[in-house]
This record gives sequence, structure tokens and C-alpha cells, in this order.
Amino acid sequence: MLRGYCYMLLAERFGDAVITLSAKDDILREQDSEDKVWERAEIDLKEALSYLKDYEVPTSISLQAAQALLARLYLNRGVLTSDAGMVANAGMYASQVLSSSTSLELNPDFQDNFRSGSTGSEVIFCMQEVQSVAYNAYLYSLLSPESYEGRNSGNTWVEPSLATLYNEPDDQRAQLIVKDVYTTGQELDYCVKFPADNNPVWSIVRLAEMHLIVAEVAARSGVIDVSGYNAVRSVRNASLKQNTDFANVDAFLKEIENERRREFAGEGLRWMDMRRFGSMKAHLESKGVDIRRVHFPVYSGERVNNPKLHQTPYYQ
Repeated sequence: MLRGYCYMLLAERFGDAVITLSAKDDILREQDSEDKVWERAEIDLKEALSYLKDYEVPTSISLQAAQALLARLYLNRGVLTSDAGMVANAGMYASQVLSSSTSLELNPDFQDNFRSGSTGSEVIFCMQEVQSVAYNAYLYSLLSPESYEGRNSGNTWVEPSLATLYNEPDDQRAQLIVKDVYTTGQELDYCVKFPADNNPVWSIVRLAEMHLIVAEVAARSGVIDVSGYNAVRSVRNASLKQNTDFANVDAFLKEIENERRREFAGEGLRWMDMRRFGSMKAHLESKGVDIRRVHFPVYSGERVNNPKLHQTPYYQ
């Protein structure tokens, strides 16, 4: 399962990547295509289903963790390739997680999901760093929406378009967005969602995502069903909606995108969400970036180690 997850990350972030299945494989060669990397991730995750046991604790891999990652993979890949069958598979795997006879349930204490030693059962799978000093550079370098402008460990600056989405004071998630003054005197919004623990916990996939995937899959097939959307909002103390509150499917899909921004800020899902919902082009244009740059460039040091690697398109 872990190898499949890693190849999914490589496909999302770099597109093309060298696929290796054993220590004997030649790694000093050109990358495999993005399609093959996605296929490898799918194969590994599906093969894992036969070997994994049901969820017990989030720090161990489980059947539900593999199903949840497959749901995410099929949704992203299905929408980007206009493959309705993959999108349907996303809904199937997410529903399997939600209907499993495990202790998984949405956590009424939102920030507890990100604490070391959490007693909740919403996080399906997470990775925990074991170290003696609080260290959140991973979050700052990979998940922050722009360059790091926080002042202390645990504080990450968020852009105004995200901060304005937290418009209900009773919503638990809004309480983790605080205003503070940066060293320049500028007032900024900070996300304090991730505690500066000595052994930070990084959530890989949570139950809330499965509810929103089921809602999105239904919407992409033309059905407005707010039940999964409301399940998440109810436990966060946010207002609930009726199906009739949305003029059409497109309006509901836009609200699902916004809800995912509120729910998963800083968890590494936003880039693929922007690609899937069609928000990426406007975002890149607003930053003055070539809209064709949908992947990271290959680090120059990697190309020194392996001269056969080609640079990511549009970074040459």
C-alpha cells in the first residue's frame, strides 16, 4: 500500500517518474510516463486489498486506508481523463470505507485529528514523525499555499481567498484561523490547525474526505445529494443545507470545492482539487505562472545523479 501511495504522490506532483519494483531494477534511466505511474499506483493499492486487515489504529496501514486512497486516486484520475467508470469507482471505494464495521467515525473535536496521541477515529491513516524537537518544515515546504510567512512552529499563513471561506464563527474550523501581525506590520490570517508537537502527526487520509467524495461523485453524475456534505458540516458545528439550496449541480460542485478548502487546508489536497474543479488556470495566471506548469520541476541534484532524467515539461 505504501508503495502505491508513493507512486500516487509522484504522479500528482511530477507526472513522469522512474518506476522500480525491486532492488535489482535499473534506476539510472529515463522516467516512465505519467499514465504508467498512475497505473502502478492503482495496481499496488488494489493488490494490497487482499492482504490488509480492517482498521484498528491510524498509524497502521489497513484495508480501509487502501480503499480510501483508491477512492482519491480514481476521483482525481477519472475526472482529469473524463473516465466515468473511474469516477464511479471512487464513489464505490469511498462508500465501502463509510459502511465498514470498524470504529471509524467523524471526530467532534476537529483539531484532535492533528494531535499526537489523538483519541479520535476519524483519521484513517497517518504518519508520525519520531524526534525530540518540534519540526514542521515539511508542512511549510510542501503544503503552505505560498512562501512561508508564519512566525512560529504551528503557524502557517493562508491566503485571503481561503480565510474568507471560514465565514461561520461557530464552525470549529474557523476557530483555527487567527489574525496576527507579521514583522512587516501587515495583518495576516494564520492557520493554527497543526500543533507544534514534538512528534508531529501528518494525516494522510481522513473519513471526512470519503463523505465529500461520495457527494462529489453523485454531483458529477447529475445528482445533488447533500447528506455526505452535511455529515461533515454537522460534526464541525457548521450550518446545514438542503438539496434545494443549490440552483444546479454546478453550484453544488462549487460548494463542495469550497468545503474541501475549509476542511483540508494544509493537508496537501488542494492542488489536485484545483486541477479537478478547473480552478488551476486562474490561480496560476494570478501568480504570473505558465498555466502549463501543472507539475513540479525535477530537482537539479536528481538530474546530476541520473543524467537520463528529463526535466518536467515547460521548465526547460
